[in-house]
Amino acid sequence: MTRRQAIGFELNPAWVKIYEEIKAGFMVQDGQLVEADNRPRPNRATSGEWLPRQKDPGPAGSGPGTKGSGTSQLATQSGTWPITGEMRQGDCLELLKELGDESVEVVVTDPPYGAQHGATGFAAETNFNMLNAGETADFGNAPDFETYLELMHRFGLEAHRVLKPQKYLIIMVGDRFRAGEYVPLGYLVAEEMRRVGFRFKGLKIWSNKATQRPLKPYAVLSSFVPNITHQNILILKKE
Repeated sequence: MTRRQAIGFELNPAWVKIYEEIKAGFMVQDGQLVEADNRPRPNRATSGEWLPRQKDPGPAGSGPGTKGSGTSQLATQSGTWPITGEMRQGDCLELLKELGDESVEVVVTDPPYGAQHGATGFAAETNFNMLNAGETADFGNAPDFETYLELMHRFGLEAHRVLKPQKYLIIMVGDRFRAGEYVPLGYLVAEEMRRVGFRFKGLKIWSNKATQRPLKPYAVLSSFVPNITHQNILILKKE
């Protein structure tokens, strides 16, 4: 959000407006959002800019090649920083085409979790409209999972094109439960990215406390229905 060039894509103009309001009214201080009013602006003397690399002399008496000798460290100072990321409104599949080949250091995305997610998602848990009803460019409005995965494949092709070699694509996606069957959507999306050409390097599991669901399954005596409290964070690399 700060001290770097970043571009975000958002289909819904209402969310772009909210981001711009946050950008105008808040700053980041020690990793937390703070109101921008009366906050000091960063400058070279007092800000938390990266300072020049410094050599670690290592233990007393150590010489070249000794463990601990010549280790580079980055010294930082705490500071308050403006939010600098740019948000562009529109279809990500079209907006990605505006970026040059191998021009991006990292791509991070949190797409809709499959087809027909619902107009408000989990209303009791998130309390906001998650999708754009009737908007065909919204991946969450895909008529079925096959179409959704085709859209993700098209996204993956563009992400692979704009990423520099040896850089990463990070995708946050939850699994689904549909028509009485568990859908391992994280795995299916990872497979689509592998078909594009990414290498699947790892998986992080985020236990989303916002869902307010217990970890135990429910209706155990009649049928096993898992409570999907987690989200998959897929780590993929362009090699």
